[in-house]
Amino acid sequence: VEFELLDAAGNRTRASAPVTILSQAPGALNQTLPALRPDELLLLPPGVYTAGVTVASPVRLEPLRFGTAVTLRAESGAPLATVGGSGVLTIAGLALESTPACEVLMRVKGGRVALTSCALRAAKVGIVIENSAELDLNNVTID
Repeated sequence: VEFELLDAAGNRTRASAPVTILSQAPGALNQTLPALRPDELLLLPPGVYTAGVTVASPVRLEPLRFGTAVTLRAESGAPLATVGGSGVLTIAGLALESTPACEVLMRVKGGRVALTSCALRAAKVGIVIENSAELDLNNVTID
């Protein structure tokens, strides 16, 4: 699929990749994220989504429309996402938060995480980086 992305600054980017627009109501992404194909872009409508998944292949998450409120929340004892091996998690334009029940917002055990234009709100520990993992932050606010 060829498509054109419009970022928060109004810049247009042409891309070609598998794209899924989430059609379910906001809720758990535990089954949706592991089912994505490598390099797939998941577009999320406004709402609050929960997760607690392991990312082992490249996936991308963005709001369906930039500027809308899309939140990924870690509510249980597990991190929002654990990225390992050849996993690459790219997130743009979302809020990432954890509740007090969650010790760590995100764990990067290998692979790479890239966050762009995101807001991080961790109740305890934000992002834990292990095993020579990579973390790229661009225009990220941390509360």
